[in-house]
Formats: sequence, structure tokens, C-alpha cells
Amino acid sequence: MGTLNLSSGVALSTTGTAFGNSAASWSDAPSGTIVQVVQFLDAGGYSSGSSLLSTSTASFADIMSKSITTKVANSYILVEIVCVGYSGGILRGESKLFRNSTEIDGDRYAWYSDTSSIMLSHIIKHLDSPSSSSGTTLTYTLQGASSSGTAYLGYQDSGGGAHNSITLTEIIA
Repeated sequence: MGTLNLSSGVALSTTGTAFGNSAASWSDAPSGTIVQVVQFLDAGGYSSGSSLLSTSTASFADIMSKSITTKVANSYILVEIVCVGYSGGILRGESKLFRNSTEIDGDRYAWYSDTSSIMLSHIIKHLDSPSSSSGTTLTYTLQGASSSGTAYLGYQDSGGGAHNSITLTEIIA
């Protein structure tokens, strides 16, 4: 098998055509091309820490967020979120996903349990069409609340923590 060497900042389209990695030349890329990927990662592990959000109220608060500055006008943003929650009792934790100040997704049963001492993973995959121009900074924020019980979202304690992340992928429309 041969090796394909491309100079720095050059990508290859599905038809084999090379194009540069600048805002002006992304127009040569086919639909579905991944432009960039950015991530907020709370890796968890075995170190002592505290949860990203501990709440027992129905008032929503930020858990985690990540920003991306678009390189292509009218591109899609694939938003992928993993957020682990813990409850020592009955829990109904809710989530909302915002792009800047606009709510784009939500789940009234994001973390739900009718038993005690349980870890719950909340996973979101949302393909957003922000209709933005190139160079626009978009901030995606996951918020949480609890309408019943105490929720420890983005869970960590003295023994370590769970993996929590927001991954944003810009894709050419």
C-alpha cells in the first residue's frame, strides 16, 4: 500500500482533488466534508474532583459549554454530548441545549431514576443548522435542572469521575 503525502493545510476531496485549508477554498469541498472538530472534555478518571453541577431545583444552570468559530458559511454543526449523572435517590433530571441564547434541544427525562444510588448517562446527538456566516462564533451549552431529587451532573467525587464531553464537528452542507 502506498503513502499519500499532502502539504500542511491541504485536504483531499472524495474525487481526489486537493484543495487548501482556507476559508476561500472550502467552496471546493463536497457536501459532507468535515471542516473542523473541537471538544470540551472532562476526562474523569481516578483523581478526586467535584461534579460539574449539583442541583436539586427546577431552575436550569450551566453544566458545560464549548465554542466553535465557523470556517464555512451555512455549514452544519454536529453536536455530540455525553454527560453522566448520579443520584442517591429518586431523580428526574432535565436538560436543555442552547446555541448561544437559543434553545435547540431539551429532554425532560435526561436523567431519570425511581431507585437509589444509580449512575445515568445522558447522550445527545443533534445536527444543527445555524445558518451562520463564516467566522461566526457559536457557543453550545448544556444546562441541567432537577424537578425531583438531587442530581450530580458531570459526576465526580473523591474516588474519581465519569467521562463528560461536548464535541462539535463543522460539516459542509
